[in-house]
Amino acid sequence: MFSLKDFLKVLYVATVGLLVAVFAYPAIHEIGHFLAALTCGCTVAEIHVFPIAFIKCDIGSLGSYDKIFVGLSGMASPFLLSVPRVKNFRLWFPLFVMRGICFLSFLISGFSIILSWRGKIVQNEDIIQLLGICADGKPIIYAFVIVMTVLSFVIIAVDKPIKRFLAYLK
Repeated sequence: MFSLKDFLKVLYVATVGLLVAVFAYPAIHEIGHFLAALTCGCTVAEIHVFPIAFIKCDIGSLGSYDKIFVGLSGMASPFLLSVPRVKNFRLWFPLFVMRGICFLSFLISGFSIILSWRGKIVQNEDIIQLLGICADGKPIIYAFVIVMTVLSFVIIAVDKPIKRFLAYLK
């Protein structure tokens, strides 16, 4: 029998998952670019989080490493914020969703790189844009994507999410 308590648990999971995916992840991603750009001395002309997240800043005068830092900070920021491990399900779940989105983001970037090698460019994908701006940073960018994909997968697996969901839904 499906009780009101069960319904509220499922509603919590669906609502938090949607809020993290639609608002929190894009906001943290763009704020990561924003803070990195400011750190490197860039002027940020525009930043949007909703409905379509993006940032406009002039990185033309930056060196290669600063461009890479600004470019990768968007993907790194949500990941770094999602790393803390907590026991309480209601605190853990938003972080888990963020980790999952980060993993998918790194995976998509990896596939986008592979597709670009075959001449198929994924438009508006951060890593592809970064490679276009800073081609001499390929080894760093490739290593970042590989390491972060593996690391995010391992962190998710170690967290035993299925076990945690089942315990929460009991």
